[in-house]
Amino acid sequence: MSFQDMEETNILYDSDETDIDKILQILTDQYVQEKEKLNNLRLQLQLSLQSPELSENIKRVAILKAEEQKLDQEIEQQMLDQHKAKIKSRIFRDLWVRKHISDTVDQCRNFLPKLRQEIQDTKDHITREKETLKETNIIHEVLSERIERQSDEHLSRESENCILKKELNDVKRSYNTLKKELVKFVDTHFPPHKLVREDMEEDYDDDYEDNINSSLKVLLEDLMNQSFNNPSEPYLYIDTNKVWPPYVETLICAGIARKHPQNTNKIALVEYHL
Repeated sequence: MSFQDMEETNILYDSDETDIDKILQILTDQYVQEKEKLNNLRLQLQLSLQSPELSENIKRVAILKAEEQKLDQEIEQQMLDQHKAKIKSRIFRDLWVRKHISDTVDQCRNFLPKLRQEIQDTKDHITREKETLKETNIIHEVLSERIERQSDEHLSRESENCILKKELNDVKRSYNTLKKELVKFVDTHFPPHKLVREDMEEDYDDDYEDNINSSLKVLLEDLMNQSFNNPSEPYLYIDTNKVWPPYVETLICAGIARKHPQNTNKIALVEYHL
């Protein structure tokens, strides 16, 4: 390949493929036009040979032959140029494909380190995620065991609460039964006693009624309320003008009540401990 061809190849390499297609189309159109001219000249030559005026026609034939040779040369030159254009087009396409492949390879080589770094980062991330998952599984197992243990404890407490509630209900029923029996016993054996003026002390108030009912049941209720409402001072003052003294002595003798160590007019329930 000559220097001129190399220079043309470089020019074609720098030009766009679309321009080459346009050039090829232009050369093809010129070839068609020149071929039509040649055919017209040949037709005119044949017509001139048939004419009687041969002397003039001979000159014209010579001229036409010269033009025909010139046209043949131009056609051959155009065919040669078209063939070169096709060769140059193939060379250009080969060079363009090679350049595209080379650019793609360079891009891949430049991207490869980044891709390797991303792969390594992904592996590290997966390793950390696995460790986190392992720790999470351990925490989950511990929490599951704790929840299960607490659930068992809760069920145990509920069972204990059920037992305590049942025992409490039993105690309440027993208490109510005992209370009813105690009230019945007190009402039967210790009915309310009517106090008369002879049962009261001499310094009674003239406004008192002639008859006052003294009930042992009421006395017990007052002692229980005093003990419950005021544990620090469980003693109840006994008004001898309202309470029959034998009932007070009965409670003290039975060990149900006790007198105040400094004031004999105060009594309190004896503390019972099971």
